[in-house]
Amino acid sequence: GGGGGGGVKAEDDEALAARLQLEEDGGALPGQTEGDEDWEERAILEQLQELEREEQGGATLAAQFAQYEEMLDATDAEEWDGRGDLMVREWRREHLHIEQQDQSTTYGFGCGLQSEKSFFELLSLHSIRVLYDFRADAEHTGPGHFKPSHLEGACKRHAVHYRYAPLGREGAYGILKHLREDEGRNLLAELVWWARRKRTAFLGAEEDWRKDPRLAIAARLCEAGHSVLHVDADGATTEQPKQMELPDFLTGEEARLRTLEKQRHAGELPKASKSHASRSTEAVAQRLTQPQQVIDAGAELRKANTQAELCRIQRRLADLQRRAESSDAKAGLGPKLLHVNKWVKAEAVQQQENLAAGKTKDGKEKG
Repeated sequence: GGGGGGGVKAEDDEALAARLQLEEDGGALPGQTEGDEDWEERAILEQLQELEREEQGGATLAAQFAQYEEMLDATDAEEWDGRGDLMVREWRREHLHIEQQDQSTTYGFGCGLQSEKSFFELLSLHSIRVLYDFRADAEHTGPGHFKPSHLEGACKRHAVHYRYAPLGREGAYGILKHLREDEGRNLLAELVWWARRKRTAFLGAEEDWRKDPRLAIAARLCEAGHSVLHVDADGATTEQPKQMELPDFLTGEEARLRTLEKQRHAGELPKASKSHASRSTEAVAQRLTQPQQVIDAGAELRKANTQAELCRIQRRLADLQRRAESSDAKAGLGPKLLHVNKWVKAEAVQQQENLAAGKTKDGKEKG
């Protein structure tokens, strides 16, 4: 019987220890249902709180990973070898618009009537290594040494990276509208990308930047937080004001071009006639004394960096090829084309057929 009494005492000791432990923990005595329920509720609550902490930690971790991924994407977007179009990839368009890139300074130059030597001395004075030519009609206006076909070769000789990318064409309804389009936005993104790495400039037609469409380009860059220094013919610089009201020749350009287009379609504009002087014997004799211009069609096509540039060059070469069949060209009055491929010849034939059918050379209806 003594052994049984010892067992009861041991059980009493265990019960006492359990009771004291429960009281210390704020629990209830065994056999009390309400206490059991309280304990279970606390246990469930602790489990829920633990799960919530894990979920919050997971969400924080996911947010951190998303931030790291965004930073890596932005870094990757910066990687470009300078060929083709910077913004051709969608992931670059998400990170490299001019508002998203770090602050930069670009230089603005105007052609005016300065000599080629003076122009490159100015570029050298300001250590310009990259030049974007944004003139809308550079091939048909200004001195010959400022035509893109010549300027590209001259820049290469002076170790300047050159790109001709006309902004503000009549078909785009002027410079301000063109800058709002994808092409304008993407080209400015390239300009800023270069400006953050090398001394970079953009080129306009007029010597005075206040009277040139490049003023709109400078204003747009400043609006996005960048700086522009306009370079005068004597080498002095003027900083583009951060706030500047644009003149009417820029703000009213789109409306004027749309009105002109309507008048042209309605047949209200007189057709341009060739100057009598250009057909005079004196003018013809003068042109015959000059060496005939030779254009390598293959070399011209290889200059294209993008599909759009390739199409533009091919269209221009087709136009020259079509004109080369005229009597004037055969007499040596027009440029001579070499290495013309079958696609350029086919487009020249198509242009001729369109004109013969009373349409524009591109196949559009006249008027």
